[in-house]
Amino acid sequence: MPSKPQTAVAGGVAPDSRDHRRSVSMLMTSHFIFLHVPRTGGRFLRKLCFEHLPATSFIPNDLPRGSRFEELTDDFSDLPMFAIVRNPWDWYVSWYHNMTQVRPEQRSGAIWETAFSSGESDFATTVRRACTGEGFESPRTSPLMSSLGVDHYTALHAWTTGEVFGRGRVEILRFELLREDLQAFLRRHQVPVDESFLEALHNDPPVGASERRPYPEYYDSELRELVRECAAPIVDAHGYEF
Repeated sequence: MPSKPQTAVAGGVAPDSRDHRRSVSMLMTSHFIFLHVPRTGGRFLRKLCFEHLPATSFIPNDLPRGSRFEELTDDFSDLPMFAIVRNPWDWYVSWYHNMTQVRPEQRSGAIWETAFSSGESDFATTVRRACTGEGFESPRTSPLMSSLGVDHYTALHAWTTGEVFGRGRVEILRFELLREDLQAFLRRHQVPVDESFLEALHNDPPVGASERRPYPEYYDSELRELVRECAAPIVDAHGYEF
């Protein structure tokens, strides 16, 4: 269990841009908490907030940036929390390229060794394993994949937010409309942001995007339907279509 987040820091100032904790700890502010699901625009959002929100608005903490909703409910139940959801077919293309081309430091562990066969599996094989659980191991998501009957991505989202979508306390923003949805979230919860924040929100480029083709080009009809079936909680809740 990670150490309890600090609720204050000397002088009321959050870690500055030279402090590596800013890039690895959870994004927590006095107005909201962000639950980071990989490959859903989190790096863009974190950069935006750390560069344009007042330093005094951050809650310094030692929690990993991928911490779960369940780790925060006791101490921060009064703060709005949100996560981002992404079209599952698109998410798998992003995940595959990120693991095989962009982030060599992540090329280890159970998922890399099983689903990716340490880099030797092609896209279709990797995604099939992540959907069916056959030849796939993840200490984090495998139990949920089995109990919920879902794929790795749906299980990862459920693991992070606390449950399958639409019934929890975590608000869900859409990756495809992230700029609009985030502005609406900030307005809804009366989060004070200045013009520089809004300008960056609508004009700054994505962060960490991989080189890739449009996601439909990666799927045949069988794999497309497999993802639809296994990621049904996300597809149905958010009206995603291939």
